[in-house]
Amino acid sequence: MISKLWNMSSENTPRFAVYNLRNSFSKEPKEINHCPVCKDLLLKFNIPPSKAIIDQILHYSGFHYDYSHLYECLSCEWWAIRESWLDIGANGWYDFLITGEKGSAWPQILENRDIYFEATTMPDTFKRLFTQKDINNHFVPGDQVHLCTNYVVRQPLGILPPLCVRGSQGVIVRNSEYAAQYVAQLKGWNVSENILLDDIVKRALLHESQAALESGICYAVRLQHIVPTETIEKFGLCKVDEIYLFEASDLERLPKV
Repeated sequence: MISKLWNMSSENTPRFAVYNLRNSFSKEPKEINHCPVCKDLLLKFNIPPSKAIIDQILHYSGFHYDYSHLYECLSCEWWAIRESWLDIGANGWYDFLITGEKGSAWPQILENRDIYFEATTMPDTFKRLFTQKDINNHFVPGDQVHLCTNYVVRQPLGILPPLCVRGSQGVIVRNSEYAAQYVAQLKGWNVSENILLDDIVKRALLHESQAALESGICYAVRLQHIVPTETIEKFGLCKVDEIYLFEASDLERLPKV
């Protein structure tokens, strides 16, 4: 399915492909939901920006950083990275996807400052992965809900990103409650030793979460009951009474007692 792969200078560096999504779609594509190798659901993580983006942030005032996401399949270890930004001076919006061989390490690839120079148009077979899950669930503050699938929540990057297990329960809360907690969490989270870079990344994360809430893609849920799990080697666990974002399509309203 990957049409073209490149090797970096080291023989030990995994092969990868880079796609220009702006040239591949007539409008901005949504998320990747399923692994192209084993068809399992993908987990999404917020990650620090690549060196290519950091250079732009530090040297150009007209640069607006959007996000850096890692998509990962726990079943077969396939992964992809998507980064998006706006260059106001060039009047252009940039959106790229990097895909690598399954089981390979991705951080080294993001050290390459020229990673996006040879991006190609995405083949049609790969475009089919960009399908938006139907959102049939609409909630209001006070609704009691439970989680229909295992979920890695949208929180600041950490050593163990929080995992919430299917069947865990909570209550829908107002967006302002989530924002207040998220701001407090981001204060103690540093991407690097550069204050400017940290501030830009934190504002981008806040903007992303706010956009997800306003669009109805996600809802803020204060967890009230956690289903325990032994599969925590790669994750931390969500905590009772903390507020997290969950996609609407992964939540189900509980009947009123």
